[in-house]
Order: sequence, then structure tokens, then C-alpha cells
Amino acid sequence: MVEPFPVRTDLDDRETGPRDMWVVLQECLVPAQGYVVVYDPQNKSWGIAEHTDDNTYVLVTSAASLAEAISDM
Repeated sequence: MVEPFPVRTDLDDRETGPRDMWVVLQECLVPAQGYVVVYDPQNKSWGIAEHTDDNTYVLVTSAASLAEAISDM
């Protein structure tokens, strides 16, 4: 777990632009590697995002609960 911090997350659905989400868990100590668990305050949903090489985050999956988001991976 990490102290929550905001990141700009691309929903990658071509209809919705990127928006701020909160990182609450990082897979790796180095933020630029692996996946992160994010909370979307706009939709009140949880998601898994991947940190890309160009210093952005792309949402891989999202759901109403953290358990659902993880099981969708």
C-alpha cells in the first residue's frame, strides 16, 4: 500500500478523456513498473491500471468493487 496520490488515467475507450484517479496500491516499489490499484472518485469505482513507458497510466479493468476489478484481470 502507498499513501494515496492522484494520477491522470487514460480510460482507453475513445469516448472518455483521461481523468484523475487515486493510486492506493502499487505492484512494485518503482512507480514506473507494474500495475497499480486505482480508485475513481467520479464513478466511485475501482480499477487496475498499467503504468506505461511515457509516464501515463492506462486503465486495464474497472468495476464497482475492488474484488470484481481484480477478478476481471
